[in-house]
Formats: sequence, structure tokens, C-alpha cells
Amino acid sequence: RSSDLIVMAAFSLPLRDVPSDRFLVIEIDGRSIGVCRIGDNVVAYENRCPHQFGPACEGILVEWVTEVVDAGGLKVGEEAVPGRIHLVCPWHGVEFDAATGRCVSQPRWQLKPVLVRVEGELVTIEV
Repeated sequence: RSSDLIVMAAFSLPLRDVPSDRFLVIEIDGRSIGVCRIGDNVVAYENRCPHQFGPACEGILVEWVTEVVDAGGLKVGEEAVPGRIHLVCPWHGVEFDAATGRCVSQPRWQLKPVLVRVEGELVTIEV
């Protein structure tokens, strides 16, 4: 039966072509997908923000910054958290943990992950 047919598309590229300073946006079978190296991992998400469906993966990557407070609870500065990178949606500034796709401010929102396989120096993204 045709209703039992699962259509899957894949795209492969060299690991060296996957950036770590931004998401590379590619189209696979009519779907816009963002792929990036975050630390030692390669992640991919549908390029669609759950807030208002903007092109999330076209946003910038920023370090996660936290407030530094003194013993009295007063803010005395800010500092970056090593290894924590956020993706900022270009439409409204919604931030996502780039490694997990989870929204920082709205726990119910998450970027939709896409299957990524890294085999040696080849990255394959499947939708």
C-alpha cells in the first residue's frame, strides 16, 4: 500500500564544510535544515522557530551569558558560560541552546531535530 511508504531523503557533506560559528542552511527534499558543529558534535534542526515560524537557523550564535551577583543579591557583572552556545532567532530574538535545540525562555518550545550521522569525515543529514 502506498500509505505504508516512508520517503526519506539524505544529504552528505564533508565534516570540514560544517561551520562552528554559524548554522549552514541547506534544503533537503523541500525542507530547510540548519547544520552546525557545536563542540565535538554536529547538530541539525529544521529551520523553523516554534515562536512564529521564522528562520531560526539563520540567526547568530552567541555565548550564554549569566549575571554575576554579590552576597547581597546585587548584580556586579556578567560572564560567559564556557561551552554553552545559544542560537538567536533573527525574527524576535528567541534563544535556543544550540546543542539541544531547547528554548531558553520557553521550556515548551524546541527546535525540531533532524537525524545527523558522522562517519569519519563525512556528515549525512536525513529527513
